[in-house]
Amino acid sequence: MSQYLPTGGFKWVSNQFIKTTQPLVQKILSLKENSNRGCCLEVKLSIPKELHLNSKQKEWTGKQYPDSENLILTFHNKDNYVIHYRNLQQCIKEGYILEKVYRILGFNQSLWIELYIAMNTQRYAKAKNAFEKDFWKLMNNSVFGKTMEDVRKRVNIDLVRQ
Repeated sequence: MSQYLPTGGFKWVSNQFIKTTQPLVQKILSLKENSNRGCCLEVKLSIPKELHLNSKQKEWTGKQYPDSENLILTFHNKDNYVIHYRNLQQCIKEGYILEKVYRILGFNQSLWIELYIAMNTQRYAKAKNAFEKDFWKLMNNSVFGKTMEDVRKRVNIDLVRQ
């Protein structure tokens, strides 16, 4: 919650910018974590066989398959995979190969909630009793919960008498 998060200015990047993959890899790697602009990309990633053989290698790209509710981490190549630029930077550094970029969604990003989280954390540290500690911890936890909430899973019900 104390990282740069999207705040608006969502815009699709033009296809002319996307056409050449190799210079695009350098641009993606040069994007800073604390930049005012960020992006999510739809890409084709391939994972070299030598990474499969290294048992200590972590798999960085998960996928949800129809048979399972869980996110499955496999070393299969990823096509039409949507990924945040910071995760893509990590994948490229680990040895994944960016084969193609289908589209890019750019956005403004900022530390819009960092001050609130830091303030609550300080108050939590200074709290003198259990109620205050629980209160300030809950304030941060509830904000996190609301950002992760899936509003499509809400249900409207009507309570009727008789």
